Parts: sequence; structure tokens; C-alpha cells
Amino acid sequence: MVCSLGFLPVSTSLFPKDIDVVFTDDRISYIGLNYDGHYDREIDGQDSFVMPGLINIHSHPQHEPSFRGIREEHGRPEMYDTGLYERSQAFALDDAGCQASAELAYGELLLSGVTSLADLSSMSSWWIDLIARSGFADLSHQVLHPPAGIWKASRNLSSMERGGRP
Repeated sequence: MVCSLGFLPVSTSLFPKDIDVVFTDDRISYIGLNYDGHYDREIDGQDSFVMPGLINIHSHPQHEPSFRGIREEHGRPEMYDTGLYERSQAFALDDAGCQASAELAYGELLLSGVTSLADLSSMSSWWIDLIARSGFADLSHQVLHPPAGIWKASRNLSSMERGGRP
């Protein structure tokens, strides 16, 4: 049980204080004031903030970590260390490098609270196994293959309504 939680965001813009959150195995079983049931361990949550897992809907973990250092080497501080020209294409990773990059990115994403990921990397023989081992809720299929149908973008005809023609 996390006792006297500092803040807990709920479905409104309110942030109630001194809330108890109880976990049963890997699920939340109680959220509220003054829990009086059984629990095995109490964690002081006075300086804590509980929130659901974050969702990353656009990620390229097979290559983005390998660009570190490249941008910083030629970047400009007033442009947040990004360069005027993209020089990362000067370096290419082999398959083992892509896997190492993805493993690093997955670890960093998990450590920063991401639990659901749309990995937009290219398909590799190890890719699906890595997603499964990571524990991420994989959103890649929904992003790569969105539901078919008519999408209405305001009052104007979208390209889908015109049969994909511009």
C-alpha cells in the first residue's frame, strides 16, 4: 500500500492529497482515503506522485540513440544543440547495432514511465521478440495499419472520402 500519497491525478483537473493506493499483485485494488483493509507493506507516498503509464505514439528506437553525440558535436546551443543540417545519415548501423540501439531506447523509455509504445522502426528478425520481452503494450500495429473507413477532417472532404485521390 502506498500511504498518504502526495498527489494523485484523477479524471478531472483536481489533484487530491493524502490518498491511499493499494496494489494487489500487479493491479490497483483501492484508491481512496484511509484504507482499513489488509496489506503486506506500507510505502510512505507523501513526496510521491502516481500517474498511469505514459504512451509514446511515435518512436524510432532502432536508430535514434545512435545519433547522440553527432548532433551535439555540430549543434548550436541557441538551437538546443541541433545542427542546421542532418548529419546522422553519415553513419549507418548494422543489424546488431540497430538491436543494441533499440534495447537502450526501450530501457530508457521504461525508466521514464512509458508503458505503451508505437515502435516505428523497420522490421527485423528480432524486433517482435524484443517488444514481447520488454513488457511494452505494443501499439505499432495500430499505427502502421490504422482502421479503415471514412475519416472526416472538418467539413472538407478528406483524401479517404475521395478514394485516396488528392
